Amino acid sequence: MLAFWSRTRRKTGPAQTLPSASDAHVEQEGDKHTDTNVHNATAGVADGAVWVEGGVLHVHNPQGLGRWPTVAVPPGGGLELLINSEPRSGDVVLRAEDRVELRCRVIETLGRADVDVTEDGMVAQVTVQPGQCVRYKAADVPATNHLDLQAIELRESQPRNVTTADVRDALREAGVSSGITEDRIQQALQTPGTPVLVARGRPPVPGRAAGVWTHTQTEVGPTTAARTPSPPTDSGNARAFVEAGQPVAQLTPGDPAVPGQTVRGEEVTPKQPWQPALVAGPGTLLSADGCTMIAALSGHPVVKIDTEAERIYATVASERQIPGDVDGATGDIAYDGDVWVAGNVHLGRTVHVTGNAEVSGHVLQGRITAGGGIWIHGGAANALLIAGGPGLTYARTLLLCEELLRTMGTTTPPADGVQGRRPAALAARVRQELAGTDIHLDPEVKALAAVLEPFSHSATLKDTWPGSGGQDLAKLTELAIERMREVLNRPGDCTVRHLDNTRIEATGNVVVGETGAVRSHITTLGAVRVSGAFRGGTIWALRGARLTSVGGGDETQTRVEIGPHARFQATEVRPGTVVLRGGAVVRRFDAPAHEVVIAPEAER
Repeated sequence: MLAFWSRTRRKTGPAQTLPSASDAHVEQEGDKHTDTNVHNATAGVADGAVWVEGGVLHVHNPQGLGRWPTVAVPPGGGLELLINSEPRSGDVVLRAEDRVELRCRVIETLGRADVDVTEDGMVAQVTVQPGQCVRYKAADVPATNHLDLQAIELRESQPRNVTTADVRDALREAGVSSGITEDRIQQALQTPGTPVLVARGRPPVPGRAAGVWTHTQTEVGPTTAARTPSPPTDSGNARAFVEAGQPVAQLTPGDPAVPGQTVRGEEVTPKQPWQPALVAGPGTLLSADGCTMIAALSGHPVVKIDTEAERIYATVASERQIPGDVDGATGDIAYDGDVWVAGNVHLGRTVHVTGNAEVSGHVLQGRITAGGGIWIHGGAANALLIAGGPGLTYARTLLLCEELLRTMGTTTPPADGVQGRRPAALAARVRQELAGTDIHLDPEVKALAAVLEPFSHSATLKDTWPGSGGQDLAKLTELAIERMREVLNRPGDCTVRHLDNTRIEATGNVVVGETGAVRSHITTLGAVRVSGAFRGGTIWALRGARLTSVGGGDETQTRVEIGPHARFQATEVRPGTVVLRGGAVVRRFDAPAHEVVIAPEAER
């Protein structure tokens, strides 16, 4: 933008000279535009006059005791007043003998190309602004003793001075490098002042989700996984059963999404569709192409959908059916496979299975331990339910074993003094974690526990190192770690309609039905979902909790703790509820709250 000043000089008569005949004629003309305060010939007194005509400032001195003319220049306008070459502002007294000048501002604006890019970076528009010239001149004002100068703005369009190169430079400065159309640039040049789309990004191409069919010819997907897990039954009352060699699950691979590109050349990463992998559990085999899960034996199939890990986990186990209750007549039940109880599990009875356990009735002061999942159609009162076997213990012990293995790698047995104390202490902690845990079905873990039996926190590695030597201990630790990981990969869900003073330990998701839970405690490596009310007790859920109503009742406090990357969500939260994350209190509720969501840091 360029600005400069043009000058106009005032026209005046000779100083201290009486008007001539022609001057009198001019003044007479001027009298038509003045009042009695400017000219009063009968009194022999005449005020000075100032006026603007044709953009030129005119000054006439007063006569006798008349007032001198004054002029006021508005600040910041397009006019500047100079008296004898000196800029003046405010109210200025004018004299005919002074050299009075008006500077009129001239502003020239060069043409330009404006580039606007949308927030998502997918569209760039160009608006060509032509150059302009703005001139100011003084507005004509009739003769008066005091004149307020007024500027008139005159706009003139300049010839178009924006070129194709200017537009490309503007695009480059805005970072636009992709999807530019040459014809649109020419259109922008031909339609100044109008936004024209000149570049468009390449949107990502959505992919196609994989298709998965189970042995029941039912299609499953991520939305299926979000529903409440149901017992492994077919339609009607018939229980699912597959023969050896029969497909349990089949996968049709989908197509991945293709990334896009913004007008700035940045990649647009699309959300990939659901592309799960089939994972063969006990009793199943996976085809070479990874698309078919085949039953290795005849038995009862269970298909588990893990949305977060994007996998379909299937097992097939032989099933033992209990036609009535588990009570004193049947005794405790222990079975290597799945168990179905048609009735209830009564006081003091235990059901221990390596596979899945299903109870059509209730669990009343009983205990169920399953290497897989647990499904209870009724409720559980004063009961203990463990799904996923010793998975919770293994989750804690696995980290200790890995640290023990690393520590042994830096210690040369036999060690003495402080050098051997660290691995000995770790070994003792592993032994304590495994003590009392049902590990008899995992020989690798059982063998490690037996070797670690002599270890104590106070002893050194030299004092308690087994006679077989450290290399054997390292090998046993490696085998135990491998077995623990295998167990943790088996999801152990637990589904029950109602809980009363019951404890649940699970490695998968825990779902409680519409009648809710009171005075109960849930610990899981998965997520917790309660359709009814949860009154009193505790929840520890690594993958988060979704509750309908929590807290209140006769209980003093309800505690819900979630993992560091998990979400807490509740329709109603009553006073006395505490939500924790990683052991630290996130929110304590002293008043009722509704529609509460506590998201992880990454989602905020």
